[in-house]
Amino acid sequence: MGTGSAAGRAYHFIRTHLVAGILVAIPLGITFIVVRWLFLTIDSFLQPVIISIFHRYFPLWFPGAETLPGVGIVGVVLVVFLLGLLTTNVLGRKLLSMLGSLLGKTPIVSNVYLAAKQVVDALRRSGESPFKRVVVVQYPRNGLKCVGFATGPAVEVDGERMLPIYIPTAPNPTSGFVILFPEDQVVFTSMSSDAAFRMVVSR
Repeated sequence: MGTGSAAGRAYHFIRTHLVAGILVAIPLGITFIVVRWLFLTIDSFLQPVIISIFHRYFPLWFPGAETLPGVGIVGVVLVVFLLGLLTTNVLGRKLLSMLGSLLGKTPIVSNVYLAAKQVVDALRRSGESPFKRVVVVQYPRNGLKCVGFATGPAVEVDGERMLPIYIPTAPNPTSGFVILFPEDQVVFTSMSSDAAFRMVVSR
């Protein structure tokens, strides 16, 4: 009995931390692949240009140099910075909108572009905040308390004000569900959303 219980706890411990690790590894891996691709692409394009400029105008600085370390990193930062500048002014937004429309209508490319855009938009929406307000509600029955997230303003249902509350499930909080609770039964807390998610994942 004791052995089975210990094995069950070990299995639960390993599964919980594997899931938590996967949730962290996937966005990190995607970010690494994208940044690496940008670095190699921009570095291969800028290296010969920069080297030729230095050989022509500053021959004494890097005599005979064939590569300059850091060009790719600087190039990636500049490209991302310029894209950020474009998105913060009207003309830039129009240009990016036209480019996005063109990519969205291009065969084959449109499938990749639209899928990536949907992922980024979903991440942007999740960062904007459905899960900023951590609450405590009585669930699944009175007397038991559960951590949840207020996902929007109150709505009126049959004359009663109800709050949509997202109830995360352990160990994967992304597979939860939304329940409407009477507004006066929802207790708001000072807990951060990160701390609440960590508490759910660690269970």
